[in-house]
Amino acid sequence: MLSSIRSKAVIFTTLIVFLTSFFSVAAVIFINISQIKKDNHSKLQSAVTIFARNFGTMPQMLNERMRTFMSDEDLATHILQSINAGWTLELGLSFTGDFHKIEELLLNNSDIDRFAFYFSPGKNKSETLALYHSNSDDGIVMVEGEKHYKKLKFGRKEIENNHLYPEELIYAQGFSLRAEKDGMFLVAQYLYELDQGATSLKNHIGYFIAEHSLSLDLANLGEDLGVRINIFDAEGKMGEGKIDFESLDIKKLSVAENKFLEMEDAGGNSYDALILPLSYDSKNLGYVSVSIPHKETTDQIIQEISLLFIISIGVLLFVTPLSWILVSRWSAPIIKLMHAASQISKGNLDQKIEISSKDELGNLARSFAEMRDSIRKTIRSLKKQENELRAHRERLEELVKDRTLTLDKELAYRKKSELRITKWSHLQSDLLDNRSLSDKLQSVTHGMVDIFDADFIVAKSGLQTLERVRKNNDIDLILLDVMMPEMNGYDVIKHLKNDDATKDIPVIFITALNSTEEEEKGLNLGASDYITKPFHPAIVKLRVENHLCFVRQRKMLEKLAGCDGLTEIANRRSLDETLEKEWSRSSRSGLPLSLAMVDVDFFKLFNDNYGHARGDQVLKSVAMVLSWGMRRPADFAARYGGEEFVLLFPDTDTDAAIERVEMIRASIEALDILHEYSAVAPTVTVSIGIATAIGTRDSQENLLITADTMLYRAKEQGRNRVVWKE
Repeated sequence: MLSSIRSKAVIFTTLIVFLTSFFSVAAVIFINISQIKKDNHSKLQSAVTIFARNFGTMPQMLNERMRTFMSDEDLATHILQSINAGWTLELGLSFTGDFHKIEELLLNNSDIDRFAFYFSPGKNKSETLALYHSNSDDGIVMVEGEKHYKKLKFGRKEIENNHLYPEELIYAQGFSLRAEKDGMFLVAQYLYELDQGATSLKNHIGYFIAEHSLSLDLANLGEDLGVRINIFDAEGKMGEGKIDFESLDIKKLSVAENKFLEMEDAGGNSYDALILPLSYDSKNLGYVSVSIPHKETTDQIIQEISLLFIISIGVLLFVTPLSWILVSRWSAPIIKLMHAASQISKGNLDQKIEISSKDELGNLARSFAEMRDSIRKTIRSLKKQENELRAHRERLEELVKDRTLTLDKELAYRKKSELRITKWSHLQSDLLDNRSLSDKLQSVTHGMVDIFDADFIVAKSGLQTLERVRKNNDIDLILLDVMMPEMNGYDVIKHLKNDDATKDIPVIFITALNSTEEEEKGLNLGASDYITKPFHPAIVKLRVENHLCFVRQRKMLEKLAGCDGLTEIANRRSLDETLEKEWSRSSRSGLPLSLAMVDVDFFKLFNDNYGHARGDQVLKSVAMVLSWGMRRPADFAARYGGEEFVLLFPDTDTDAAIERVEMIRASIEALDILHEYSAVAPTVTVSIGIATAIGTRDSQENLLITADTMLYRAKEQGRNRVVWKE
């Protein structure tokens, strides 16, 4: 209540900061997401541009290298002469010494990774493979018929056909891209001819195929650019790249400049991609795709959101305590006035109003002080009149109560006497007839209701007996048969004696099993008595009366042991037991337990000046008010020692305990018992300290210590007040 203004102000400020942070973060996130998408598109466009620039130089480089080779007329003439003579190239060029030119111009050239030469040995024949080379072969391979020979430094050796090139030429002049297991190759097919002098005619020699591997190190290139690069041939087959894309559907593929597409790999992962056609001399050679996975974009967005979220939490953590400090400072005078008004409304008319400001709040405080003084004078006048009326009313009530009790006792005694005579005769006839033992026992119990002046609960089976005993905590004696449905009497008494709640209830067996062994068994199990057939009503009656008498005596002793002899409320022993029980219950339920320590102000001076007899009367009056203040069954009041008392309020928080205890303090002051030697008031007053805890978070010893500390503070602050731990 006292901090509700501060709490609301802090909550309102925090809420405004939270909403401002939320919308700011949302706007920044939206802007960042748009910027991330723009950055991704820029990366893709930059990567496509860089790759296209690098790829565009390759066909020109290959053309220049092959033109240099084919421009050597002496070499072309010697090759043509060897073909026309029907010699192998190795034989024909060895005579002229030109074979090394092929090795020098083609074999030792990093621009050409593989090449092949096809020629037609006779007219109207297809071009067949004559020689070829790849970097993996480490030399030129010559083909003669179906045999392949690798040229050595001295001589040659036969090798197996590695099927790198087909035996017959597949005509496809110009450039193309071919995807193979070792990567993607740029392939160029050249017609090899020799001019015939002054005429425009040319002599056909054959065809050269030159290949260059697209060894651009796509993984490192893509990593440098922050993208993934894949290359496809003209038919859409993937040849090289980090991502396992499926082949492109060329018919459905719509490639437009700066148009972004969404692609999926074989694993179902999505990518933003740009696809660029690779062409040379207006011929489409293949495609390159540059892509960024959606997951990277998502991770980047999540990182941005996480950073902004952390910043927002930091702002809230800073603003909330700052708001609390500022609001606490501004609201301190208002809270003081609220506290004073609350104490005055609860009857504490000695509450000081410590506000001296000259503003509107100060004027309101002075008006409150004047109203308090006026109410205090009126209350003192009314108290005197009330005490006189109370004394007359109490004397009249006591007189009426005594007369009424006397009449009630006489009427009750006469009615019980008549009923006992009638019931006793019926009980004797029930015990002597031939009905079953269980029916007799029910008749006995019904007949005993009035004979023993007690309430009886009847159960027809063993399980029903246990159920009803556990539901009723005030059972004094159990009459039990051995032979019962569902569970026999021996099993029932075992359950009863093993349960802490029922182990002290005396049990009497009434049964037809009259053997010594059965009786010994019943008594060993904890039975207080064992009555067998034939029954003698007088004996049964006396035994039951004796056991009930023992129960009453035990209860009376327990009550006396837990009761304070002077004030007739609970003593220290009963307090310890009750506190232990309520603390355990608070631990299980998680609900608060409030404890109040009460001390009579300047009681020693009262005893020294008015005598111990009047002092005892004061303690009795205080105890009477404390008992009156225990409104709920679970509330508990006990004398702690001397002039100190302890109050227990289970399931009660601090605010509710303050309200209850303040009412008790005001009621004790309203007794108006004269105490001229008190430095607080002209009447007997009390000081009270309150502590509240939950069983799972503290200990009962700390609860008592805290309440005692609060009582000490109440005395330090002037007594006749209630002090609690904030």
